[in-house]
Amino acid sequence: MFVSKEGRKLKAHGGNVQDSLIEVNDLVRGPISKDLVVVSAYRPNKQGLGGSTVWAQHRLHFHAVNRKNNPRKAFVDDLCKQITKWRDEGCEVVLGIDANEDVTVNAPQSIRHRFQACGLEEAILKHHPPQVTHQRNQWNIPIDGIFTTLGVPILAGGYYAFDEFFDCDHCGLWIDIDLSASLGNFQPQKSNFTPRKLSLQDSRSVSKYLQLVHKGYAKYSIPERLNKLNQRIDHLGHQMTPSLVRKYNCLHRQMYTVRRQAEEKCRALAPGKVPWSPKMQGFWDCMSLWKLLLKGKKGCRVSSRKVRRLMKKTGLPQAWRKSAVDLEDCLKQERSLYKQAKHTYAAQWRKDFLTVQTKDAKKHQWK
Repeated sequence: MFVSKEGRKLKAHGGNVQDSLIEVNDLVRGPISKDLVVVSAYRPNKQGLGGSTVWAQHRLHFHAVNRKNNPRKAFVDDLCKQITKWRDEGCEVVLGIDANEDVTVNAPQSIRHRFQACGLEEAILKHHPPQVTHQRNQWNIPIDGIFTTLGVPILAGGYYAFDEFFDCDHCGLWIDIDLSASLGNFQPQKSNFTPRKLSLQDSRSVSKYLQLVHKGYAKYSIPERLNKLNQRIDHLGHQMTPSLVRKYNCLHRQMYTVRRQAEEKCRALAPGKVPWSPKMQGFWDCMSLWKLLLKGKKGCRVSSRKVRRLMKKTGLPQAWRKSAVDLEDCLKQERSLYKQAKHTYAAQWRKDFLTVQTKDAKKHQWK
């Protein structure tokens, strides 16, 4: 296929088919590599009780900017507008979304129909029958989905079991795409994920972080300098002069540095420092079994196949008969045993395991 000198006609050649001229309005030659936009989105659930729900927070924000919109409708409208903009710029889009709506429905007002109007199709449902994606959903209704444009070839797709790979009340969704077709010759480099040292679930790290930030702000007189800068801006009629811009940027960089340094000191990370051995794996398997059974007692969906595998692996075939109270006691006891073994026996068990592995390898080598 080539372009004529006028740049307006496209001429195609193929086999025994006669040559044909196709009129096009315009022809844009992009680079070898294409742009792929990957989006993760959460759509607010329907209006609930209290002011702490996502719906209520979005509603409060819209009122602050004089938008009298329903948060669920506004979310879809804004997202579709942005997707259309990306498509107009020539980008391919992959959208993973918790829609809080049945993504199999294709009614005129459904979110799936809105995405189709933007050129996106649900990728997993083409290769897999619908499956429930939330543990407390007792109907076979998926409320999560992955939508892609036609320029992203889908090789396969499906759903993980609940509590597989991560602890969450939603199951994992996955797709396998052809990167060479989606990105051209560009191959993205792998990025190493470093966990944040500031965890909002850890009250001690949050308290230490706030103390270090307050100490750093006081050391450099940041609140006083920021207050003076605000007064100066108000005095000039909310106009930012080049000098004030430089002062603000300098102050902002200093505040950012203080916060980053505080985060580095708020807690110590020790990932992967528990030596692995089959005995230590036994503790992890037991804790996983008690957690899954406890979730099942609370009415959450769990993978029955995974439960059966863990019961067989741990040698506890009657574990499912225990009550919720007994399961909590078993989990608490197992955690206590795990912590004790981690600090006392894990290193020695690892050495013993490696010794046995080495002996077996030598025997196999000389056979």
